[in-house]
Amino acid sequence: MEIKQSGEIGLRALSAVIELLEKHDAFDRVVVASFHEELYDEFQRLQKAGEVPAEFMYSPAYAASIEFFALQMLGMDVFFGDEMCVFQLPMEEYGIKLATRGFVKAVHKHNLAVHFWTINDVEDMEYLIEIGADGIMTDYPHRLKEVYDNYGK
Repeated sequence: MEIKQSGEIGLRALSAVIELLEKHDAFDRVVVASFHEELYDEFQRLQKAGEVPAEFMYSPAYAASIEFFALQMLGMDVFFGDEMCVFQLPMEEYGIKLATRGFVKAVHKHNLAVHFWTINDVEDMEYLIEIGADGIMTDYPHRLKEVYDNYGK
């Protein structure tokens, strides 16, 4: 679930999302995401303060994603210390290809998942499955289902 609002409205939205996760016991089934750094900071604060269960899953804003990518390119990703469960990224950003087998492998070494968005092309879906992506966000779930159904045949 992505919170697109920033500032006070974004923080109120996060509070409402957490209430829903509690009500439906869904902390271990829903990943919360936002591109806004203040919300990512709040995700981390809630986790460290024990105000949400350990199962609370969130993905980082851009800065943490860029930090991890740079560290893994330098072979220094062991120094990445943010607590989270998943990176949710485009296949490419600023002309840099993020969807690589090496990047996915580095993410997995940290016991993290990697999801790519928004993937609507069948060939891109097949490629991401091949390199070990854990999730694919698409506007065409029926197309992705067909790709999965036909994968490996």
